[in-house]
Amino acid sequence: MRNSMTCIADANVLFPLLVQGHAAHHIARRWWGRAVGRKLSGPCLLTRLAVLRLLTNKIAMNGIPITPDEAVRAWRQLQNDPRSLQIEAEPIDHEPRFVALISGREPHAQSMDRRLASCVSAVAGLRDDNV
Repeated sequence: MRNSMTCIADANVLFPLLVQGHAAHHIARRWWGRAVGRKLSGPCLLTRLAVLRLLTNKIAMNGIPITPDEAVRAWRQLQNDPRSLQIEAEPIDHEPRFVALISGREPHAQSMDRRLASCVSAVAGLRDDNV
């Protein structure tokens, strides 16, 4: 079965979406609101860990972190949203896709984005040149 999605939402979008006081909250909500009827990838393990870490981090939360239980409840709001494409585990062919995406490139901060993209492409059955 092939999953259909239109974009990948990483922690830098999902974290402000969940935090009302975040400087990018309104931008993230507007983007999320325009996604009605589309599938967005994001709720995979890598993104989940990043968002949960940020939600429980005192510095990221401006001195008022939430408890791990509260963070899980907040995450479930995204997970249960019909716009979320669930990625429960990294597929078997994820690692070769990831290596192909980063090999021969200059190091930069987008390596995590590439890892997420390779995971999603493997789940969705996409070819590497479509990522």
